[in-house]
Formats: sequence, C-alpha cells, structure tokens
Amino acid sequence: MRRPTSIRGSEDTPLPDLAVLRKAFASGKFGVLGEVTSQYAGYSLSDQKYDPYLSLAEEFDVPVALHTGTMPPGTTFDECCRTARAHFGHPELIEDALNKHPKLRLNLMHCGYPYVEETIAILMQYPQVNADLGAIDWLLPRPAFHAYLRTLVEAGHAKRLMFGSDHMFWPDAIGLAIEAVEAAPFLSESDKDDIFFNNAVGFYKLTVG
Repeated sequence: MRRPTSIRGSEDTPLPDLAVLRKAFASGKFGVLGEVTSQYAGYSLSDQKYDPYLSLAEEFDVPVALHTGTMPPGTTFDECCRTARAHFGHPELIEDALNKHPKLRLNLMHCGYPYVEETIAILMQYPQVNADLGAIDWLLPRPAFHAYLRTLVEAGHAKRLMFGSDHMFWPDAIGLAIEAVEAAPFLSESDKDDIFFNNAVGFYKLTVG
C-alpha cells in the first residue's frame, strides 16, 4: 500500500532530500505528498522553496495534500511554529504554485476554512483541485460546519469535496465526522456517495475492487 509523506520546511522540520523522495516515489513507497504543512513553517505553498517538490509530484503524478485555512488555537506561540501565521493558510496564496505546476493535483485540506469564498474561487478556476472536510466536520459546531458545507455544495462543488477526519490521536472523531456529513439535510444520497467515496477515488486515481 502506498503511503503519504509529510513535509514542512521549518528549521526544526527541514524539507527532505529530493533524491530520497524521488526514489520513494519511483518505487511506489509513497503515493501522496502530504500533509504539506508549509503554513506552520511560515510560508505559502507558492514560496519557491517548495517548487522542486511540486515539480517532483508533477513528474510522478503524485497528488499533494496541503494544510489550508486555520490552525489550532495558540499554534503561533508554540516553539515549533513561531513563524506560523493564519494568513498563510489562505487558499488564494496557492495560485502561483498552481500556475507554475499546471499538472499538479492538489487537495485543499480542511476545505480552506474559514475562507469559503476564496475556496470556491480556487475550485472554480482550477479543475485539478479538490478539497477535503477533515477536522472541520467534527471540530466545528454542527451549524457552522453545515453552513460552510452548504455554501460549497450550492456553489456547484459537491463532486470536488472529499471526506476526511484528521483524527490523528482521536479515533472517535471518525464517527463524529461521518455523522456530521450524514446529518446535513441539504445533501442528496448521491452527494453523500460522492463525498464519502467517489470523489476521492477519482482524485487519487484509486483502483476499486
């Protein structure tokens, strides 16, 4: 099974050796470049330091999963992340990266929350971009999550949204995340099938069955 590999680019979590990463992609050891946490390092994905990694992802047709939107409270006061800033999670900051790397498949993790209009703008402009619901589907109050999700769906992007939990150390969050999506009254059964399964199969080019 091909695994994801996370990169950051901060002093305490430097970017990996490109030759090592190339070998891992070529062998099929890693199949996703992500989670890319450039925001925690104080950069946007469009910073030139990430260009070689995005070029590598393009070359091997490896999708990139990027942390977008906000961060946990107090992140910028943590010693790991003193250069992190909320505005580096703004989805529109990835435009230069997308234009430099037009074959890049990019997942906006956490759906760019709370930047819903900007997330819609990116999804409209760049067909190679999808977004996942990880974390926002169980961390946000249910009305806030449903309002955000409904705006994206009503803008025509139900086939670009993918389920996620971002549970890490909280396995109960998976059930909470599923329940939050299932409870959305504005989603059709077809919408739910797309969000829970079909959209990810298409985006990640998964083999089913």
